[in-house]
Amino acid sequence: MQARSTIDPRTARVIERGVVPARASAPRGRARVSAPRDRACPRVETIRVARARDASARDASARDRDLMGRVRARHFASVGLALALFARALGAAASNARAERETGACRDADPVGNFSLTEYVDREWYVAAQKPTSYQPMSDFFCVRANYTIIDEQTISIWNTASRYGVDGAPINALGWFKLRGIVEDPSVPSRISVGMAFLPTFTYGPYWVVATDVATDSEEFRERGYSWAIVSGGPPAIPRGNGLCDPVGGLWLFVRDPDASDEIVSQMKDTVRGLGIDPDVLVPVLQSGCSYPTLNS
Repeated sequence: MQARSTIDPRTARVIERGVVPARASAPRGRARVSAPRDRACPRVETIRVARARDASARDASARDRDLMGRVRARHFASVGLALALFARALGAAASNARAERETGACRDADPVGNFSLTEYVDREWYVAAQKPTSYQPMSDFFCVRANYTIIDEQTISIWNTASRYGVDGAPINALGWFKLRGIVEDPSVPSRISVGMAFLPTFTYGPYWVVATDVATDSEEFRERGYSWAIVSGGPPAIPRGNGLCDPVGGLWLFVRDPDASDEIVSQMKDTVRGLGIDPDVLVPVLQSGCSYPTLNS
């Protein structure tokens, strides 16, 4: 009985044709080299690198967005804290002012009566001297000018300009993009005004009191030329200076119509300040000579 072949048909046909499979014909002693099966196709490798790059870019973008979000959050938190502290400081200052006045340490210096707000805002004012404040440092005491526009019976738009570090220094608010708002709390006393940033609530505003003018509204001089100078105080004198005089909680300004006001007029204004119980030594001169002022817009 013939034994059954264990060779598969395909191999048998190859043997019959006299063709030896490559595997069997490989010379002995010579190692066969086969192509690595895990070699990546160049196109596949390019796609893989591109995908990895895209993933890295997406991760970096996500990190940047997260960082910017944290920065914005901290910025708004800082602004909110600053505004809250500002409002708190104003409230504390007002309380201190009331306390000082109640003890009689400082004299009263109330806003002037019989005051013409219409004439007051009719022309621009220039500052001859003023008290340094946190929002108006001495570095900005050059070419300081104020322009006022009545919006309605109780609202005033205020455009302040100045130069920093000198009359030829960097202009401040020359284009009038940043304007303050003044609120006349009682139309019967238009010389008592509260001033602050237009986008903030009015409880954050500070006092702006016209406490003296050179002429009374019922005088002949007023009818002829109006006001030529005015003294503005940031509220009542409330901080004792140890010399029998006091300092306002807010600012103090000597306003003149003529930027080249004489020393005699400035000296007269300082005497008036002293007569109100306010120490004129807190005033610092503002340089106006040689200034070039921005053009007033309508």
